[in-house]
Amino acid sequence: LSPMEAYRAGLVKRLEVDGVEGRDANTPYFRLASVKTSAPVPSARVEYNGETGRKRVVMKCVDTLGEKTGLPQYKGFQLLDICKSPPGALFCGPDAELIKLHVGEAHGDTDRAELFRAQIAATIQDHFLRQRQLRTRGIKVLSLFFIDKVANYRGDGEGENAPLIRRIFEEEFDRQKTGEWKNIPASAVHNGYFAKSMGGNSEADALAYQLIMRDKESLLTFANPKTDDKETLAKRQVAFIFTHSALREGWDNPNIFQICTLNETLSESRKRQEIGRGVRLAVDQSGARILDESVNVLTVVPNRNYGAFVSAYQGEIKRDYAEMVRERFGADWSGLTREEREWAESYRQEFTSPPAEAKRENARANNRHIQAGRGGKAKFSAPFERLWSRIQQRTEYIIRINSDNLVASAVAILRTMRIPGMEIVRTKALVEMSEAGDFSARASGRTKTPARYSGPLPDAVRVVNEFLESGPSPLRLSRPTILRIIRADVRRAMDNPFGWSRCAADAIRQALAETLEEAIVYEKVDDHYEWRRAYEREFPIVSEHIARLSGVKNSAYSAVACDSDVEKQFAEALAKRDDVKLFLKLPRWFTVPTPVGDYNPDWAILFTDGKGGEKLALVAETKGAVDAHGNIQWDGMRQTEKVKIHSAAAHFGSRQLRKQGALDGTDYKVAKSAGHLFAENGE
Repeated sequence: LSPMEAYRAGLVKRLEVDGVEGRDANTPYFRLASVKTSAPVPSARVEYNGETGRKRVVMKCVDTLGEKTGLPQYKGFQLLDICKSPPGALFCGPDAELIKLHVGEAHGDTDRAELFRAQIAATIQDHFLRQRQLRTRGIKVLSLFFIDKVANYRGDGEGENAPLIRRIFEEEFDRQKTGEWKNIPASAVHNGYFAKSMGGNSEADALAYQLIMRDKESLLTFANPKTDDKETLAKRQVAFIFTHSALREGWDNPNIFQICTLNETLSESRKRQEIGRGVRLAVDQSGARILDESVNVLTVVPNRNYGAFVSAYQGEIKRDYAEMVRERFGADWSGLTREEREWAESYRQEFTSPPAEAKRENARANNRHIQAGRGGKAKFSAPFERLWSRIQQRTEYIIRINSDNLVASAVAILRTMRIPGMEIVRTKALVEMSEAGDFSARASGRTKTPARYSGPLPDAVRVVNEFLESGPSPLRLSRPTILRIIRADVRRAMDNPFGWSRCAADAIRQALAETLEEAIVYEKVDDHYEWRRAYEREFPIVSEHIARLSGVKNSAYSAVACDSDVEKQFAEALAKRDDVKLFLKLPRWFTVPTPVGDYNPDWAILFTDGKGGEKLALVAETKGAVDAHGNIQWDGMRQTEKVKIHSAAAHFGSRQLRKQGALDGTDYKVAKSAGHLFAENGE
């Protein structure tokens, strides 16, 4: 059977993930995950502390982490060089400090020891719980640790001077031990095996090799102080095993119930090779195989959240077995038997992502309105020219805000926000497999342990402004205004400066958004939108909702990519109206600047006044949040959406929202249907 089929049949242990993840919004931590030197332009994958945990970016020489991450604590860290042998990279810090990292090494890893401690403590806790449950069934529980480097376990020194991982393990074991473990010293319950190439060449290593690699019976047998001699007792008391690699000699043990990965290379190494050391079904003291599903659960304690672990593990199995199908049957399946085809099809369905439901089509310009001219330049109809001339003017916005009101509102919002900082997050989840072969993780509990920031205090005013400038629509406040906000929440600002500054910037944006309806004014600038060549003729569109309008006289294009069924119905209704002379779904590059990001209106429409004359150009936004009478339902709308709509009304002008705009001969309206679009003042 393949490993996947064995998993389905219950012939190996099920997986449980007890994820431990470090989160620190303050420390400028980054780790060199990998380098790629074979490509024409070398690159490096760098891991950093994001807002919701560890994330990665791809960097090339002269890239800066500040620009790549958008986080001010990484400002000034630049990639200078990428090395091939040994694989590594050279960075320059904000103070011109040179930082050389080999692959796998980190800078600013201040929470590393705490993360190790949390993982080790979780593994010991899981071990004790599992042993209490299984002792009466004669099953001895073992735990396996994969460590980052041998020097963190092997080495001279005891107590405070012991190697990091060994010291943490013995401290946590002594802190948690109870019952049968109470009188056993921590040094007696663990041992490690390391190949000679990893530094394992002492007499102690030879004894560990004999125990771990050869004497499985002693590892699987409970110690008995009354009957065991000293040597036997020492062997049988070992229940925690440490190693650096995946024990390349092919070692495994059926009674490994916990695997803790302290090596921080889980995403690059073979997760299945490590997990494979403990997936065999457990045995009791007589050597009999245990078939009880409730017993055979392998708990993995990775240095990442459980969702990321399961996703990576699933992806690795998909790649391996998709490759197995290709190797077994090749690309041509014409000669397969029916049984072989069914088997291969089942795997292909499991490992191939379902096709997107999006429809693909080419949108061709309506020759009545857009024609190709000489040199690729388009010719436009008179209605198109009149429509475009009215909406092509660019503007800039000015915000007139009362600073006292802004500070008061921002502080009130900020005080309701939880400030993200350094914390150790532990989440336990049982991994299950569906009939289709997909893994899912069902979380069963989460704990968070906060930690106080102990680094140097930055200039909080500068950091807040950097967060404001790096947002979707850059803005900046004066130093006195930000200082007033800091003084109102100074204790939390000092406890967690970077996390607080990010929240302060969000609170300022939210407070600003709540006061923008009447505070924003647009003025014309000496610039206008130009109709881009990419939209002059035929272009491909991909959308789940496409309005096909071939043969229609008043549409600029024969097919329109719509964002929803509301938009599709809207376009089809416009095509049937005699009073609409021309309508156009505005392209993505047509945007109005707003304080909360660029805004892309939906439609531009030219229609008659019912007396043979041309009335005006109407710019419309199709929203489902409009009632039967054409009134906007603001309650269910996000604040950013509200700001963008009010900003568009101030840019174009809007009778519906009672705003005088910067443009002439245009009107902006939010509508759900074509009927609402042309109704004025509820008529």
